[in-house]
Amino acid sequence: MKILQIANKIPYPPKDGGAIGIHFFTEMFLQRGYEVHVLAMNPSRQYVQPEEIDEAYRKQVHFVSVTVDTGIKPLDALTNLFTEESYNVVRFVNEEFRNALIGILKAQTFDIIQLESIFVAPYLETIRQYSKAKVVLRAHNIEHTIWERLAGSSSKPIKKWYLKLLAKRLKKFELDKLNQYDGILSITKEEIAKMQQMGCTVPVALIPFGVDFSRYDKPSEVKADKTSVFSLAAMDWQPNIEGIKWFLDNVWMKVLQQEPEAVFHLAGRNMPDEFYKLTMPNLQVHGEVPDAIGFMQANHIMVAPLLAGGGMRVKIVEGMALGKPIVSTTIGAEGVACTNGRDIMLADSAEGFATAIVSLLRDSVLASNISKEAKTLASNIYSTNAIGDKLEQFYTSLINQK
Repeated sequence: MKILQIANKIPYPPKDGGAIGIHFFTEMFLQRGYEVHVLAMNPSRQYVQPEEIDEAYRKQVHFVSVTVDTGIKPLDALTNLFTEESYNVVRFVNEEFRNALIGILKAQTFDIIQLESIFVAPYLETIRQYSKAKVVLRAHNIEHTIWERLAGSSSKPIKKWYLKLLAKRLKKFELDKLNQYDGILSITKEEIAKMQQMGCTVPVALIPFGVDFSRYDKPSEVKADKTSVFSLAAMDWQPNIEGIKWFLDNVWMKVLQQEPEAVFHLAGRNMPDEFYKLTMPNLQVHGEVPDAIGFMQANHIMVAPLLAGGGMRVKIVEGMALGKPIVSTTIGAEGVACTNGRDIMLADSAEGFATAIVSLLRDSVLASNISKEAKTLASNIYSTNAIGDKLEQFYTSLINQK
């Protein structure tokens, strides 16, 4: 099988959840002997230097990247208000990227073209013009629901209005494109049901993110600090920023009142300056860490305090694969086949979230049991082989359709 993945960010090295999710599929395709091509934007905000992409990756993958400035610009955002277009999407429309895509499609034929998120869906018309491949959207989320939730949680009238506008326009774009693909990969049952409610008639497969356990099942050289709580997430994604602000404003001091020795380690790519300036007690802001797995192994309790979002949190699955006890909001754990109190702790109030963290800090048996069950869950459901078999069947059926 010959596959082209089109992405709005470079997936290698896999440093954040989005990149890890894209690269997981690349690795899975390669393991099955497919010929894999990747065309990716190299956004200025998440710019990857050429030397960061090692020779082993380039030898395995036919890789092309195009530098694209996808950053939010106040003047462009203001001008966009007087149009009907989704500002979330138009930032990813780029003529140089389109020309690179045309060049690849003229030179190669593919069985499957996998769009990594709706933000590369504007290129669907170009693909149809130059290729007969089956085009599949890998829906990382139903994007407009994220912005609806952000609007719902905002207390500032102007911000709420603007977030609602972004959500409305993004929803229209998603609806317009929904039945133009040959198939869709969704990562949760809930989002499949949502797509069907939206009027989806194309084939949809439940294909979650998975993990290659060879990367996670190695003994750690560092013993985890049992007083530590940590978060590792892409800090240029608004739901992560809002969630961490909520955690620091409402949860962390409640934890320290009961466990004054606890330390919160905050890490993630593109950490906003405002977090470095905080003077809260027992808070260490790391920014981007060179070894994400090593960072998680060195710390104890993982938190995912999301108030908005969609799809499935890659970092939760990674944390489970490493046997981390995890505390999350219900929204944060959406899409993960977890059970509260068995393989994860769920809480949606500040008091409940703090209580769950304190319980895990104080009760080593509880923390150990949660860890073991989490690792078992990740191994049984989110392994490369199980997901790969299901995806191959789906793609074969699409290719065989006339």
